[in-house]
Amino acid sequence: MSQARAHPHNVERRTFVDVDGAPQPAPAPRFSRTPSAVPSGPVAAGANTEVALTQWGFTDAEITALMDAGTIA
Repeated sequence: MSQARAHPHNVERRTFVDVDGAPQPAPAPRFSRTPSAVPSGPVAAGANTEVALTQWGFTDAEITALMDAGTIA
């Protein structure tokens, strides 16, 4: 992917955009009269860990134990 971002054709067509310091594919297709939205930046690592583990059936005690052990943050 790093080579694709640097390819002259993709640079000229602005195929990739930088969002919050992370390269993202630009919206496609692009229309002359209809603006497209730029994708949002990445979520911080671990931002949704507790919610995901809860949805996957982990108990609060299990999540706390994982945090205390340093397995998750």
